[in-house]
Amino acid sequence: MSEDSSENLSEFVQRIMRQKGLSIRDMQKRASAKGNIAASYISRIYNGKVTNLSVDKIVVLAEGLDVSAFEVFAASYGRQPLSGSDIDPLRLLDTMQKAVTNPDSLEVLEAWLKLAPENQAKVKNLIRKLYPKPNSKKP
Repeated sequence: MSEDSSENLSEFVQRIMRQKGLSIRDMQKRASAKGNIAASYISRIYNGKVTNLSVDKIVVLAEGLDVSAFEVFAASYGRQPLSGSDIDPLRLLDTMQKAVTNPDSLEVLEAWLKLAPENQAKVKNLIRKLYPKPNSKKP
């Protein structure tokens, strides 16, 4: 995935918790094997109020989410943990669930798939102009 499609830490934590059906208390209990983390601190990460985690907190948060510490680090750094050609299957599943439950999204996706590749690139560039990622640099 490209840098433009990376999630921030809050989005990453929200997605993993939603996919695994975890509450903040669940995460706190699961993380206790690796160290101490307060439910209020997890809540602040979840809500995007904490973005600069120590290495210890990255490890503890990863334990609570049951993901690798590298994935948490990558999300906090604003980069995808996968190479440019790989697709995160859980993120893809999350996006697909959102698309199929929204008729407008499904219509846009169907239209996108019918476009010629050069027109897909134009639409993608337009979307990036309309919805820039918070960490992306403007040309």
